[in-house]
Amino acid sequence: NIKVKEPDKVEENNFLFIKSQRAVNQTTSREVWFIGQPLVDRNLISKEEFMALLNRVKELWGKDYNYFYIMHRSGKVPEYINELGYNTLSFDNPLEVVFSLKEKIPEIVGSVNSAALINIRKIYSGENLKFFYCQLSNNFYSNRSDSKRILNYYQEFTDMTCVKL
Repeated sequence: NIKVKEPDKVEENNFLFIKSQRAVNQTTSREVWFIGQPLVDRNLISKEEFMALLNRVKELWGKDYNYFYIMHRSGKVPEYINELGYNTLSFDNPLEVVFSLKEKIPEIVGSVNSAALINIRKIYSGENLKFFYCQLSNNFYSNRSDSKRILNYYQEFTDMTCVKL
């Protein structure tokens, strides 16, 4: 919780402008979008743990979906993404904006620690979309209070599916 002194107050962004600009009659496609982050590049998790997690996502939703790894703007394409059966997508604009302007959106969206995931979920609350978050090993959260806070938010305040190894 963020506390501020009076007369200031915290305003939660409801994304009214983005909601008002959404494409008309958006439909979903049999796609799973995994919002990427440079966790391996920054040595926050091992390549093996990340690959296992991406494979776990595919196990949960199966062969009937097309899988996409959405590039983080500060990351590079991991060489093993194609081996895992994921296509890569990258965008110049914030993902929340891109998502809202597309006529076809993925049926399933998820990530590890992603503000974009939280925002898209807020924009599309009540829609027929599925959201998931990935829980990494306890070692990842032990020294990262921000990541632990995001994980707690996912667990306590959302009904998103938890994907863990």
